[in-house]
Amino acid sequence: MGHLSLALVGKRVCPGLPLWVLAVASVWLDAVAAVWSGAGLRDGVSHTLRGAAAWSLGLFGLASWRWGARSGGVVGVLVFSHLLTDYVSSRLPLWSGGPQFFPPR
Repeated sequence: MGHLSLALVGKRVCPGLPLWVLAVASVWLDAVAAVWSGAGLRDGVSHTLRGAAAWSLGLFGLASWRWGARSGGVVGVLVFSHLLTDYVSSRLPLWSGGPQFFPPR
């Protein structure tokens, strides 16, 4: 719910950008992890700082090319914000073996 609520905030910032683009951007990292997992591969990059930054920049460029720089910036921030919201709302580290917002149970 938190990821998609940020997509609604993005709609306020860029009303001309389709809501489906914002929704997909906000859950993109989970989609990548699901595809990798479904293919039987271990996903060790989508929910890391390096992976989130790479996807953010790539999708920023794609959205900027299609809808303009402002929309691209919103898409890039949404993709990266996924990692940050996961960090504060769950027990996921920012990188393998990295710090956690909440201590382990």
